[in-house]
Amino acid sequence: MHALVRSTWSRARYIRTWLSRHHRLAAFGVYLVLTLVITYPLIFNLENRLPGPFAEGDHYQNIWNLWWFRQALLHGQNPAYSDFLYGLLPGVQVYVMSYFNALAGFFLQTITSPLGTYNLLILLGFVLSGFTTYLLASEFVPSRLAAFAAGFFFSFSSYHFFRASGHLGLATLQWLPFCACRLFVFFQRPSRLNAIWAGAGMALVEWSDAYYGVYFVLPFVLIF
Repeated sequence: MHALVRSTWSRARYIRTWLSRHHRLAAFGVYLVLTLVITYPLIFNLENRLPGPFAEGDHYQNIWNLWWFRQALLHGQNPAYSDFLYGLLPGVQVYVMSYFNALAGFFLQTITSPLGTYNLLILLGFVLSGFTTYLLASEFVPSRLAAFAAGFFFSFSSYHFFRASGHLGLATLQWLPFCACRLFVFFQRPSRLNAIWAGAGMALVEWSDAYYGVYFVLPFVLIF
């Protein structure tokens, strides 16, 4: 009996030690599981289903943009213009609103279709939005449970679900808390490496969606 108690206590202490050392990895894993559960059964229908209750909004335009961006680069064309639209014109301007998703989609389309790539980017946005908010909150509160809750409520907010139902760029929320986190870290612990990370955070916000550059980066930097 005593041996069983000691074994249980030792195992519990090992788990606590592991979680203390690898709390970021644990948080990422939990956000991943929650994303797959909350968005179920999307993970099993990547190639034949759109996220959200309605097949409306800008789903199809975003999927086509992912496909065209890759095709244009592979064939040495400018992805900002296409002769696949309105054939009577020599070239129609294509507004690439989210370069992060376009570049990520370039590589993801080597393993899945444009629709599958689109769904994976939506799912990735939920996972990373929770995780980057967890990192941001961890800079200010000692409670990891509170930091995790902050990530949960930010990532799985009604706004995020609404944007995930048709607006890929606006659904790419993960770089907003990442940008804020890296700016605060740079302010508290200035170094060249942290300066690079802060600059990368601002760039990723801009590359997520042009609207966030105007409505997040500019006012946040001014307030900061």
